This record gives sequence, structure tokens and C-alpha cells, in this order.
Amino acid sequence: MRVNFINNFPVPRLSSSIVKKDNASIQSDKAEHGTISDSKYKSNKVVPYIIGASVLIASAVFIRKLCKSSSIRINDVPIVEDIRSVGEEIKPKFLYHMTSKENYESICADGILKKSVFGDGVFLSDKYTIKNKYDDNTLMRMIYWYGGYMPNYGGPVSQSHKVVILKFPVNQAEENLFKWRPIKLVDMDNSQLSDEWLNFTDIGKEELMSSWQRPVEFIYKNEIPSDKLKKIAEIDLSQLPRRNFISKFKELSNI
Repeated sequence: MRVNFINNFPVPRLSSSIVKKDNASIQSDKAEHGTISDSKYKSNKVVPYIIGASVLIASAVFIRKLCKSSSIRINDVPIVEDIRSVGEEIKPKFLYHMTSKENYESICADGILKKSVFGDGVFLSDKYTIKNKYDDNTLMRMIYWYGGYMPNYGGPVSQSHKVVILKFPVNQAEENLFKWRPIKLVDMDNSQLSDEWLNFTDIGKEELMSSWQRPVEFIYKNEIPSDKLKKIAEIDLSQLPRRNFISKFKELSNI
């Protein structure tokens, strides 16, 4: 069966086999009842199918209106019509902070996650960047950096080579304290990117969607009390297999 698209919804179209069957039926009726105009027979035979197709079209229009007014999901993918709804759907509800085990122990002792020396806030990542947007080489370098294998490149000193992952909820009342931007990566074209931080509330805007498709990073413009952070994983990098290092890390990260 062939399919036409009306307002982006699939509507079945009459197949050639149905048309052939109608022609054969017309010839049979001609033989039995005498000559009657083809157009009359075709009209009588095809009209029910046209009515059926009209019903399907009306249903598609109704579903389209329904999608505008509610959140319908197919395979956990939202069907939405306006960009404001898209923005609400893709805004992360949780962000993640990766650090060494030694740094985590300092956070617990101090009762606070301090601002980074590399920026005016706490750097965070979203789930989709960690699990889907990073290429394996970039993610591996980042994991080794936090795991204490790259102190000469500004990474933390860690004797344990254990990475701790902390989960931080995004409070809607504090959205103005969160910023984001696409990350400049060695193996990607960064010519269109700047170092400017974008507003969290602008996530989902049409003009920013190309930036959102890239790996992104977040910054929270305040320090974070340790009781607002939840430890969700502690991973010993020295115990991960070399061959499946990245996939095993993702599995153990609980993100």
C-alpha cells in the first residue's frame, strides 16, 4: 500500500490491486446486466474508498491538533508542534559533575562544591552529551583527566584513579543561574563557535538547535552545597577493560 503525507501525517492511498479488482468487477456486471456507463460503475465502486480516505484525513487532522495541546510520546520521543514545547522537552532536569575520589572527599569535608579555577562557576554535563554526543576519544581523555592520569594538563592529582559522578537537580526557580554552550573539540569544526555562554532558558530556540546538537557543557554560577549533590557512581578506572573501556564506563556511570 502506498502512503501519502498530509500535514506530515501518513494517509493510506488506494493500491493498484484495488483498482484492478474494480475494473474486473465492472466487466462482470456489464456481462450480466447489459451495458451501463463505466463512469457510473466506477463512481459506485470507488466512492466508499474515497469516504474511507476522507475519514482517515479527518482523523489525522484531529491527532495533529491533539499533539499541539498535549505531550504525546512514541518510543519516548515527544511529538510537539511549537518550539517552546520542544525547549521544555529537551531541557535537562538533572546535570552531572565528574571528579576524582579525592576531590569528592574534600567536597564532603568542606560541605560545598566550589567554583572551578577555570571559570566562574561549577562545570556540569548533561546525560545526552556524556552518553551520545561525545566521540569515544574525547570522552576517554576527559575520564582520564578527572581520574588523575593527566595532572600535567591541569587535571586533579589522584592516587586512587577513581572517578566519582555526582547528580545535581536543575531547580526551575534557579534556571537563571545555569548557562550552556557548545564545546570546542579538536576533531570538530569550531569556526562558528564562540566562548559566549547562552541562557539555560533559551534551550530549544530554533536558531540555537544546531549548537544544541553538538556536545555541550553547562556552568552553574554559584557554589553548590554538598547536600544538594547525590553520588551515583564511583568507578575505578584501573579496573576497566581496555578493549571496552568506554562502553563499560557508561554502563557503570548510572547516568
